[in-house]
Amino acid sequence: MRQEFAAWVFRQIDIYENWLSNVLWTDDAHFSLNGEVNTQSSRIWATENPRIFTEMPLYQPRVTVLLRGCIPNIDCGIRRSYLGPKQRLSVVQNEGREDVNDEERAGRPSTSTTDEKINEVEKMILANRRITVREVAEDLNISIGSCHSIFINDLGMRRVAAKFVPKLLNCDQKQHRMNIANEMLDSVRDDPNLLQRVITGDEAWVYGYDVETKAQSSQWKLPHEPRLKKARQVRSNVKVLLTVLFDCRGVVHHEFLPQGRTVNKEYYLQGMRNLREAIRQKRPNLWKNKNWLLHHDNAPAHTSLLVRDFLAKSNTLMMPQPPYSPDMAPCDFFLFPKLKRPMKGRRYATLDEIKTASKEELKKILKNDFLKCFEDGKNRWHKCIITHGDYFEGDKIGIHE
Repeated sequence: MRQEFAAWVFRQIDIYENWLSNVLWTDDAHFSLNGEVNTQSSRIWATENPRIFTEMPLYQPRVTVLLRGCIPNIDCGIRRSYLGPKQRLSVVQNEGREDVNDEERAGRPSTSTTDEKINEVEKMILANRRITVREVAEDLNISIGSCHSIFINDLGMRRVAAKFVPKLLNCDQKQHRMNIANEMLDSVRDDPNLLQRVITGDEAWVYGYDVETKAQSSQWKLPHEPRLKKARQVRSNVKVLLTVLFDCRGVVHHEFLPQGRTVNKEYYLQGMRNLREAIRQKRPNLWKNKNWLLHHDNAPAHTSLLVRDFLAKSNTLMMPQPPYSPDMAPCDFFLFPKLKRPMKGRRYATLDEIKTASKEELKKILKNDFLKCFEDGKNRWHKCIITHGDYFEGDKIGIHE
């Protein structure tokens, strides 16, 4: 069909020399005001939680231009526009008007975005949270654009992916998280300097090679260049276990697990002895006043009877930590992600190279980062209470103390 049309046009041109100049061509086209061709292809991966992103509307503001005319003289008219202040002012000046507001014009009232339709859309969404815009539009016999506008503008909804969590918490576990969050907030109100006396820590594996994130592997490319490709990779078997304990001023003590050993109660007990010696040398005021608090998670080695007896005999104060709560553990939401991220994508052949790189990254963490970590921990207690003990990572939560 296309070839037949092209052949017919050439025959007309051969017969009538000025035939092409007498043809009236007409069509319309959409032009996006922000220059985006396709918002779906312009999205990027974020290093933070996937629900935290810069919103981009699916249907961008655009101008629909109607082109009509012949080859020597093409008349371009704006049929329907959605203009910003500068574009609107330009059009108004060209038309000889002084008011930039839209003039009243006759037309049919909208039958898609009525209160009745909005209520019907809301009922369908609440009945099935995974329903698509197309399915709702087909059921209600409205356009996809109008349906999407109801979703976003009228109902204020957006489609988000489910987030993986360590465990689906039951009511008792949520209540326990809330109780500890309330207890810690009350303690901070009674003693504003409490967080300055807290020493927290945990263990984590550091790998000889850890797969870099998608954000780290992304790069700029020209339109004609092919997309970057990479093979699926896994972490290396070469790894070392790092134990770090720190406070709001920096790292107090760190050590690596010797080869052939496991983290059991005997190993952790020795780690606690090493920690006390590090506090005596690096935090003499805390050691002299004996008012520092130890914070760690509920791993078996940490809560063993042997370790608890040692901490009780040495009069070590403990800060509680709810189980299954990495979102409330400073090592999990701050230290280890910050330590490991620069090391992803790099290869370390030996355990000594891993240890050296880990120490270098620990030294790069600034004192202000440690201070912000403990302030963030305080905000996380508030978020835990607001969400009634549920996980809150990625949710936009306003905190009002």
